[in-house]
Amino acid sequence: MFKFYGVLLEKRPVITKSITGGLISFFGDVITQLCTTFHYLVIEKKEFDVKRNINFTLINCFLGGPAFHTWYCKVLPKLQTLLFPNVRKIIKVFNSMLLDELLFGPILYTAFYMVHTM
Repeated sequence: MFKFYGVLLEKRPVITKSITGGLISFFGDVITQLCTTFHYLVIEKKEFDVKRNINFTLINCFLGGPAFHTWYCKVLPKLQTLLFPNVRKIIKVFNSMLLDELLFGPILYTAFYMVHTM
């Protein structure tokens, strides 16, 4: 199964990562709703929030998957080569984290909240 997933990542990386992100988001939200709202679901007989679950799943499929692939596989390596051409690996890791937090994080969070509130 992992070999098949690896083949899919090589042949169609964006689609594979988008579907994977959507599935992780779907099951993560199911677990979160069941754990954090157990009291409301069981005792107060509130319903599972399907709209929220679908929203998170679609955001990760169509925003998260392509954005993460583009940033980590295309943009970040080019930025590292351009800005920090000859650095040791530990410094490269620190620089990656810095670029991730200062550039990609704010853009992704802004896009997430814009899409999530629609």
